[in-house]
Amino acid sequence: MRPVHTMSAHDESMSTRDYIRLCDLIYQEAGIHLGSGKKTMLELRDLYARSRFVVVPLRRSDTDNGVNVILEAMAMGKPVICSRTQGQVDVIEEGVTGLFVPVGDPAALRVAMLELWNNPERAAQMGRAARAYVEKHHTLERFCRDVKGAVDASLDGRAAAPDGSFSIPSQGAESLTV
Repeated sequence: MRPVHTMSAHDESMSTRDYIRLCDLIYQEAGIHLGSGKKTMLELRDLYARSRFVVVPLRRSDTDNGVNVILEAMAMGKPVICSRTQGQVDVIEEGVTGLFVPVGDPAALRVAMLELWNNPERAAQMGRAARAYVEKHHTLERFCRDVKGAVDASLDGRAAAPDGSFSIPSQGAESLTV
């Protein structure tokens, strides 16, 4: 059997040793080889390129843990299997750019991994959709604009909206929202 390279991320509330043990068990069940340890940026890019999908099992959280890994994978055209947490629901579109599994459910994670492993066409289609999502919603230009807007809003004593938009005060009663 050809080794399968997978990547995953986790929050820091679980020890790395326990996390690796959990992943090893899940991957062994699915017949998948886990390559763990620190990687250089080039090694990461190579792993993303060789992977059919990326797995990001997370513990319950309302923050965006793992979002860098998720967006990197999607930018490389890979679907993401991720625990459904409050912080991830705005990044992955269920069944389109990736799959969600319940937090702490290794059986559901195994099913999702086998689903994409056994359906390479579906995984490829989801990967294309993931890449298109990143190209549309996570460009460098948009990031810089949003950061500048948040900084400007903060300096002006205004709060940026949860979606990253901000209001530009005008001379009249209306304001422009970007």
